[in-house]
Amino acid sequence: MFIFLYISVSILPLLLSSINQEEAGYEDFFPSIPKSINDDTFPFVYTSDKAYDMLYVKCPNSTYHHTNKNDKFTVDKVIQNIQKGIELAYGLFNWLPLLRNPSGSINIICGRIYIPLDTNYSKYYQWEYNVNWDNSSSFPTIMEQKLVKHRLPMTHDKCANNSDSVLIYTNDKRGNIIRVNPMKVISTYVNQKFYYFSFPEKNDTEVFKKPCAILKSYNHCPKIILKDHVYNSSEYPYNGIHIVKVFGKQGFTNIGLSLEGDLDYYHGEKVTFSKMKYRRNGTEVIENSTKNITSSFFAKVFDLVQLTYKCPQGNRYVNISETYFFVPNSLSYRVKEQIVFYFKNNTFMHPNCSVNMLNFGYLESIVYKKEAYDFEDIANTHETNGKFMNSRNLIFLKDTAERNTTLGCIYRTPDRIFILTTTYVIQDSGINDDHSKNSISSF
Repeated sequence: MFIFLYISVSILPLLLSSINQEEAGYEDFFPSIPKSINDDTFPFVYTSDKAYDMLYVKCPNSTYHHTNKNDKFTVDKVIQNIQKGIELAYGLFNWLPLLRNPSGSINIICGRIYIPLDTNYSKYYQWEYNVNWDNSSSFPTIMEQKLVKHRLPMTHDKCANNSDSVLIYTNDKRGNIIRVNPMKVISTYVNQKFYYFSFPEKNDTEVFKKPCAILKSYNHCPKIILKDHVYNSSEYPYNGIHIVKVFGKQGFTNIGLSLEGDLDYYHGEKVTFSKMKYRRNGTEVIENSTKNITSSFFAKVFDLVQLTYKCPQGNRYVNISETYFFVPNSLSYRVKEQIVFYFKNNTFMHPNCSVNMLNFGYLESIVYKKEAYDFEDIANTHETNGKFMNSRNLIFLKDTAERNTTLGCIYRTPDRIFILTTTYVIQDSGINDDHSKNSISSF
């Protein structure tokens, strides 16, 4: 049963068995609250260590008398509404699980206490707690990492040996507190916390009870999947890269973190997205392309992207990565032959091949006059008879007397070979040239 409260915290009350108040005075039940309540008594401020982000808080019930039998306590309507539909036992107290919120401070109103005065009327005070969590505290955490699939340990060695004397609570992703039955199969999510509390004693004097144990759950690492595409999802993709065939030239792709087919466990987790370059020595991250995503990313044809999830495994993390190359769905896509006009004295426009093909390929060889020259041999003037000149990102053909020169630049991409054929024509005078660059088209 999920309850939504305007005080930004979910509370599931447990009402203890009835206690004979005559056996003890008020100080045994609420030692931090003075017997003589006045305008300065509430709200009572309590500061908890940040390690204990869930507490068990004690509030009076309607049968409680603080000063004498003539005073009266009324439970706040918020707590009364919570009680509806929940089986309760009558007693003096309500014990309320209280979960820390992002602000680190929660105000909880237990109700009103009416104190009779000598003038035949009563004055009421609002029984109120202001619970704060100290972020600067250095108290060691009691939280333990635990592999949890579908069942929880019924108790903990730091708590009571009898599972009937232990209460277990957790919260869903929306912050609603849930009491857990360890005998039943539960649906968990990554980094979910489970709080073990010792069942309050009949004469318990604590007002703010800390958990005796906290378990932080983890599971086996997921597999990163693309929901909208069919691709070679084998364990050993092509050169470590999944080839994804797409029908359009660009669009959004939905991702998922699959735990043996379960997409809910890791749902909403941050995944690191990076665009990559495909180079001779492997892949490289494109500068300023890395960002965090949770559900989808935008990609174009011939984009090479890497997705990485930092998977918690107890006290360490394991990086889970997949790399994808988006290609046209067509089995054959053509690259148009280009014509480039240049002046012979313009050395920057001499016949050449780029060392890299945009971000998704690298130069493997050059075809000139029906003879292929490997990239590794081009730097060796003996092997190539001094035909080429290596200038960082370009491989130039040295001076040629031919008016028309055709070069075939052969590029290796993650899934195939591209051949870019360009004919360079020496021009005698200025020509308005609209064909000075290669382009990939007709996908």
